[in-house]
Amino acid sequence: MFISFSSLKEKRNYRGLPVAGEAIRNVKGELIETVKKRSARLSNYAQRGDKTGRNKKRQRNSHYQTCCKVAERKPRRNRRTKEIDDWQLWHNVARRRKQETEEQKK
Repeated sequence: MFISFSSLKEKRNYRGLPVAGEAIRNVKGELIETVKKRSARLSNYAQRGDKTGRNKKRQRNSHYQTCCKVAERKPRRNRRTKEIDDWQLWHNVARRRKQETEEQKK
């Protein structure tokens, strides 16, 4: 079905879009303020803001700052570095482990 329009304004009004650059008036001739509606997708993202990854990180960080006292906690050490003092070399440690296992076998 083809509808012919005499002007572009009629076509825009037919589609339900506001006329570009002009204010819309009601039947009495009063100006009507047009408000853009946000799409449903955007409003859903705004409502689900607490579930996004970045906000989860913020919540986690704020929890640690208030409850766990981040400054006082000691950093975790690897299992490997627990067994080794700072002054030991890696090859010495490997040799000692062999000796310990041989002693345990005896």
